[in-house]
Amino acid sequence: MKRYSTCYIAFFSAILFCSSAYPAVKLETVLQEVQSVWDKTKTFTAPFKQSVESKLMGNTERTEGIILVVKPDRFRWESKTDGTIQIINKKLLTLVQPKAQRGRTVVDIYPNFAKKADARVLDFLAGNVQIKKLYKPKLLDQKGNFVRLELTPLGKKEETYIAEIDKKSYLLHALTYETEETKTRLEFHNPKVNQTIDEKLFEYTPGKEDIVNRAY
Repeated sequence: MKRYSTCYIAFFSAILFCSSAYPAVKLETVLQEVQSVWDKTKTFTAPFKQSVESKLMGNTERTEGIILVVKPDRFRWESKTDGTIQIINKKLLTLVQPKAQRGRTVVDIYPNFAKKADARVLDFLAGNVQIKKLYKPKLLDQKGNFVRLELTPLGKKEETYIAEIDKKSYLLHALTYETEETKTRLEFHNPKVNQTIDEKLFEYTPGKEDIVNRAY
């Protein structure tokens, strides 16, 4: 099964959370504030818009939906565009694709999500990992309400991320990254933190007509 880039991006993205009203800030200040805000965040939810531009095909795929996180190990990515749901509950990964085969919902279940997604990303998003221990940061610019950071992963050859941080809340506004084949941009709108999220949203019970695939 293909690697789920949306899930990957979403895991990383959620953690980093235009006028000239805000003064210039230093890189170290931004990193300290972002880390402080995320350390105090126990739950996170936000509507998102994602665009994935194919450099080979010349087209762009757009997705809208909502992301929910409960620290330290629960995550839900729900696409309102095609109905796809991706859930991580502790180590269990459940991928739900409505009407994917013969008009029936396909449910793929993996006992260890790390085999389908980068485990460092979940640690970054839902754990207590320090940003500077995972990424080499660089301050690109700070136009209007946002600070743009370049974040290069340490120790692995992975994509470099461009994160736009809101100067007021120090939450993520947008995240962009490129590969040789695609350019992906993810935006969050009016994120909410430390609100009660129903734990049942991180569970999925397949229906009788669902096609269920279990990995072992």
